[in-house]
Amino acid sequence: MFQIPERFQVTAATMYLDGRAAHWFQAYKDSYGVLSWDQFQSAILAEFDVTTHRDKITELLTLKKFDTVAEYKQSFEQLVYSIRLYDKTISEPFLISQFVLGLKEELRAAVEIQLPDTVTKAATLAAIQEGLLLRQKMPPHKFSSPINLPAGKHDSPAPPPVGEL
Repeated sequence: MFQIPERFQVTAATMYLDGRAAHWFQAYKDSYGVLSWDQFQSAILAEFDVTTHRDKITELLTLKKFDTVAEYKQSFEQLVYSIRLYDKTISEPFLISQFVLGLKEELRAAVEIQLPDTVTKAATLAAIQEGLLLRQKMPPHKFSSPINLPAGKHDSPAPPPVGEL
């Protein structure tokens, strides 16, 4: 609807309706009259997208147990984008809390204690904690001892006495 005046948005959108949607709109318009853009959006969603919003919220509330924070964040964000199509008022504190609750147990406390104020910050903190935990699980590096050289060959020469330069 880029650069289409608001009063023409419904007309422009309905030009692309066909089949059942076109018939539905004609009957709806005959019954309820001309719609504003917001009314049109609500009516379309109520008629054709009855359970998607609810399903996406349920998915968000049950989203857990991904292998990595990056995978979890990507899935979480996709659901949030879908939900925001229906509900632009969903609050950031709710989303942050839900994101943190979906983290693996070993990451959750480290993120909660930092009191993140955005989902992005919570995800960053979780990724840092995930990296720290991965490093702790790695076996320590075994540094090899210096190359065995014959005695005296690897010693550096002693500096000359101070007065002999």
